[in-house]
Amino acid sequence: MRDVIRSAENFRADLSPDLAVGSLAARGQYDEMVQALRGLMPGAMLSPFARAALAEALAQTGQPEASQREASPGVTEFRRRPSVGKDARMTAAIPHGRTARRLEWRFLPPNVRDLIERRCESPVVEADSQGGGFTPGFASVLTCEDGSKHFVKAASGKAQRMFAESYRREALVRSALPDGVPAPALLWSHDSDWVVLGLEYVDARAPHRPWRRDQLDATLDALETCADLLTPPPESLTDETAVDEFASWPGRWERIRLASPDLPHLDEAEALAASYATAVAGETLSHTDVRDDNLLVRPDGAVLLCDWNWPVVGADWLDTVFLLMGARGDGLDVEEVLASRRLTRDVPTDHIDAVLALAAGYFLASADEPVPPTSPHLRNHQRWYGEACWAWLAARRGWT
Repeated sequence: MRDVIRSAENFRADLSPDLAVGSLAARGQYDEMVQALRGLMPGAMLSPFARAALAEALAQTGQPEASQREASPGVTEFRRRPSVGKDARMTAAIPHGRTARRLEWRFLPPNVRDLIERRCESPVVEADSQGGGFTPGFASVLTCEDGSKHFVKAASGKAQRMFAESYRREALVRSALPDGVPAPALLWSHDSDWVVLGLEYVDARAPHRPWRRDQLDATLDALETCADLLTPPPESLTDETAVDEFASWPGRWERIRLASPDLPHLDEAEALAASYATAVAGETLSHTDVRDDNLLVRPDGAVLLCDWNWPVVGADWLDTVFLLMGARGDGLDVEEVLASRRLTRDVPTDHIDAVLALAAGYFLASADEPVPPTSPHLRNHQRWYGEACWAWLAARRGWT
């Protein structure tokens, strides 16, 4: 609990200068949060703003609020089987494009807002917080007094350490990508108490969900361009490999086995996941997080990949299969896609199945973990993807 209190106090100290200028009452709500953490005030009495701050602080230490701890069983209580042979669209609805709880412009410290306005070369008159994704960092389209638009991301190195590190990595990766990679340009970055990224504003929108075939094809085209330009990967981005990154994922099946030992085809799935290393090895820099909320579709139909936080070096077809997990869950015929696209048509069947088993185990086990206060839809998202991967794998293997 001391760690949680310390995180909350860091959060207050990092943001409170703005609150001191704007509202003493708002500043006091941070004191409510710390008092609640110390057990001096029941959480139910907190104002909505203070509850959001409390959730933010708890997220830094991985501890859910009490109500969420009670409602979210641990993985050892996992009893829900994957929906083998069922349509993954039957799972709980996920509000695509509205899954994030993000820090907003008015709550950034004055010095951070000043920094951003200096880099944008004009005062900010409007901030449109982006609702996609599952992290609480600042991510907004800013409209300035001169009419220019900018996409800016920011996270506190104290109160949002994990997300600041993610943005720091994104800046490193994006600056190393070669020309021609379909991604918004990184225009500037700042790395101090806050990590701030200024990216090219793109007149675009996320792909439609359920997936449409034309937008899926355009995304597949973009992934093929990435594979061409990122094989071999930039020298500065060869330190993370798919083999290392996914090394802990096969162990997720053991967690599922402990909770649901009678799950059909458990042995086969676990064995497939354990064989992942041969399947994922390669010499291409893969994005690894290709899903609708990390993509932008331009008015001309071209697709850009965003959020290059954790790419790894691996097989050139990995991103295609990661993308198709969502499309298959939405009901599209992805087997025809695998057979027709140049990155996947010659990939051994067992290699694709190994990746599906690997991902199914990761998502299904993760889905049963406590709900992060700042990401209320994350576990539903993971369960949806886990069931989509399982249903696809079962169909490919002839499991009934």
